Amino acid sequence: MTDRFNSELGRKIRAARESQKITQEQLGNAVQLSRTSITNIELGRQRLLVDQLAGIASTLGRPLSELIPAAALLQPDSDADSALGSEMPTVMKYIEAVKRAGPRR
Repeated sequence: MTDRFNSELGRKIRAARESQKITQEQLGNAVQLSRTSITNIELGRQRLLVDQLAGIASTLGRPLSELIPAAALLQPDSDADSALGSEMPTVMKYIEAVKRAGPRR
């Protein structure tokens, strides 16, 4: 995934966390990650597994689709990103399917 995608994902997670008045440590404890990991996720420096993202969304009371950035941010913006090659269409299809499915509570 591109840095733009992870940065936007982190921004959305931070905004949701702050709106719920939850600390990074509280969120980390709820999803079994360290406070440092939450910091790195919010800064776009650490990638998430799908189950971790689902846990964060649930803890923050947000639908998963609300936290996932636009698929356009997955488009490679450098030669390094193009190394993902054939995996990108699959990831993009999954993200678009989640967004289309909408909120599930």
